[in-house]
Amino acid sequence: MADETRIDPDGARRMFRVLGEVGRDIDTALSGVHGIRSTVVEPWGDDEYGRPFAGQREENARDTLEGVGFVAEGLIGLSEEGHGAIDEFEKLDEENSKRLGPDS
Repeated sequence: MADETRIDPDGARRMFRVLGEVGRDIDTALSGVHGIRSTVVEPWGDDEYGRPFAGQREENARDTLEGVGFVAEGLIGLSEEGHGAIDEFEKLDEENSKRLGPDS
């Protein structure tokens, strides 16, 4: 016996659309941070406190920004793949209903 699978295509599309919007918003914010960082030569300061702090934290800051970029890419990709999966599910459902006919 096969398991019954149900998907609310409209609800799933809304969810995947929102995930894509969040990913694009994160990407936009990240671009802004990179823009600011590119104009500030020494974001941690150039004094006796800023230089050691930069030595301890700059690598972490770069890694964090890179990780945030991966999150944005992942959400955008999930949105695109999710829409494609819903389209395929609906297409398969239509094909199956044509094969089974109205009396099935």
